[in-house]
Amino acid sequence: MIAITVSLLVAYSFPRTWGAWEKNMAPILISNTSSSLSPSRSFKIERDRFVINGRPIILKAGCMHYSRVPRAYWNDRLMRIRAMGLNTVSTYVPWNFHEKSEGSYNFGGQKDLKEFIRLAQENSLLVILRPGPYICAEWDFGGLPGWLVKEGATALRTDAEPFISHAMRWWRTILALVRPQLYSNGGPIVMVQVENEYGFYGNVQENPSDRRYMQKLISTAKEILGYQIVLFTTDFGYEKFLKRGSFPGGSIYTVGDTCKKPGVTFRAQHGMNERGKSPNMCSEIYTGWMTRWGEDSTMHVTAKDLAQRVEDLLKRNSSFALYMAHGGSNFGFWSGAAGTNATDFQPMITSYDYSAPIAENGHHGVDINKEDKFIALRRVLERHWNPVSDGSSRIPAEPDHIQSTALFKGKSVKLSRKASLLAPSTISALSGGRMQSSGPIARNLAMEKFGCYYGLALYSARLPALRSGSKLTFPSGPRDRAQVFIDGRLQGVVYRTDTNYTLALGPGARESDRIDILVENKGRINFAHGMDEQLKGLPFGVLLNDEVFLPKGNGWEVTCLPLHSKDLSGIPFPEQETSTGSNSTILFEGPSFFWTTVTVPEGRKDSFIDMEGWGKGYVWVNSNPLGRYWTEKGPQNCLYVPAPFLDGNVWLAESPMLFAVEENPHPQIEVLVLELDRPNFDLSVRFASELSKGGDDLLKIGNNSNNSQAHDDQAIG
Repeated sequence: MIAITVSLLVAYSFPRTWGAWEKNMAPILISNTSSSLSPSRSFKIERDRFVINGRPIILKAGCMHYSRVPRAYWNDRLMRIRAMGLNTVSTYVPWNFHEKSEGSYNFGGQKDLKEFIRLAQENSLLVILRPGPYICAEWDFGGLPGWLVKEGATALRTDAEPFISHAMRWWRTILALVRPQLYSNGGPIVMVQVENEYGFYGNVQENPSDRRYMQKLISTAKEILGYQIVLFTTDFGYEKFLKRGSFPGGSIYTVGDTCKKPGVTFRAQHGMNERGKSPNMCSEIYTGWMTRWGEDSTMHVTAKDLAQRVEDLLKRNSSFALYMAHGGSNFGFWSGAAGTNATDFQPMITSYDYSAPIAENGHHGVDINKEDKFIALRRVLERHWNPVSDGSSRIPAEPDHIQSTALFKGKSVKLSRKASLLAPSTISALSGGRMQSSGPIARNLAMEKFGCYYGLALYSARLPALRSGSKLTFPSGPRDRAQVFIDGRLQGVVYRTDTNYTLALGPGARESDRIDILVENKGRINFAHGMDEQLKGLPFGVLLNDEVFLPKGNGWEVTCLPLHSKDLSGIPFPEQETSTGSNSTILFEGPSFFWTTVTVPEGRKDSFIDMEGWGKGYVWVNSNPLGRYWTEKGPQNCLYVPAPFLDGNVWLAESPMLFAVEENPHPQIEVLVLELDRPNFDLSVRFASELSKGGDDLLKIGNNSNNSQAHDDQAIG
């Protein structure tokens, strides 16, 4: 056996592979005695510092969620995070994204977490992994699967069945998956978070079930990952929340977020952590904030204030994570909601731009004053760049921006085919012909009870005998938005935030008429005890004239309409084009799909589809779900259309091979819109160009600079 001592000092330009990073990290590996030429790798905490391979390092992280960015753009966005001057990427792992159906895991295609981590490593970024089980993130149910409540409301995020068994199965699965990519095993993962902001929900000091839950997560993580990985918790950066959500001493590293008062946060951290094991760290610095439907402004952090906060932290030798560095989009049905109860319910918009330094489409994010956040941060990070610990002699150059354009030169595209959502042929295509009966008496008609976890649920029955002035009531409100039809005629709409949950049935309603109640799940609450409002659909049943609704016949027929892309292709559209008419005529016909196929002359470029003039619904391009629009509420009218979506169905693809599609210079695309209320009067949509400085022209948002710091006393992320 030969002992070899390696002494190297090498400077490189921007490394494109982790091998180059290793060479750039050579000063950290100055002395190594080993039987192998490959140096040992370690990341640990010593003397209140993070230490990588024997040398101190400050983690300068940017948050990016792979679940919100098309896989084809992962590498581009990671390169931009690196080019901003960061050395680490932080990402959440949404449990429900990978286990949408109980017991069936999906880690392929868009959900290939290991590939995302590999790309981070290739771009010389360390990784902070945040695998839950709960993540918040303004993501549906905070990442918890909807099927957890299929048997009814249940205790969450504590040591109680059935939650704990499901959570521990997930925990073991995800930790085993990523173990080979730990830093000590040759990968980039240096830290793994346990739970998320638990002090806002549980209390390990006072509740034995909460304490056991967190202890089980920690002990299992150590069992599977070993003791070389740094495990940590994060909570709002004050002593009260850290004590509720974590444990004093050395069992886990406790971190604070928000850090409005860094000194207070770091003192609280030091009070929780073992002596010498408490490097200053702010796990979330908010670069912007979330936006909810109906808000008339976004909450901005200015470029100047953000840069100053980062500068102040670096002067304290503090590690940090920008939440968000790049926000992305809530494609499909993944957006969550804020709120605390039935009427305090604020669902998130589709865009998760977050006013981040890297905008939704990958361009530079700017503040209300049109100041460039990306450049402001890069200037600060250049001053604090360390060629030794940051892995290269200088910050790499930013890659060219991906081209974007107003497709069809901004001219309108007519959606010339129409199919009624309530037509039996459409319902059959969307549901596979599957429907369930509630039985003759049903007070709990929650969607989850019937296996409906996302999208829409249709409740159908025959009216019993009616009296004059009959009325329908949703006790405690629907979850979340109910449209009532009798023989296809709209009777009215009830939303959970309304003050009145009663509808008068029209004078034309008769015994044995068909009643349809279409209920939309607008996203589950994702934060604190608002999550206890778990069930969707009609969990409190329906009343007719203040009595339990007893349908004529065998009860309610409940049909799940998850709006899966594979089902949408079966919708039977008529051959003839749909004639346009007044909005009132179209609304009377009820919720409908509108579709067209068209060749794109500009080729494969990013764009935005502008839903101005439409009411409320969903959009797909080539079966890729762009997400929700709700123009009558606002503030978002335009949905991001990434260029890869023009190549085919890549978002939901499970096979990575689909991402190697040959680029068509003039792709033909299908545009599909489900309009629940009223379509544009001429059934057309337009495509817009890239977001301009600030993006407010496309979001239709009027910014309010007085809100710039309004969220600093909260911790959500």
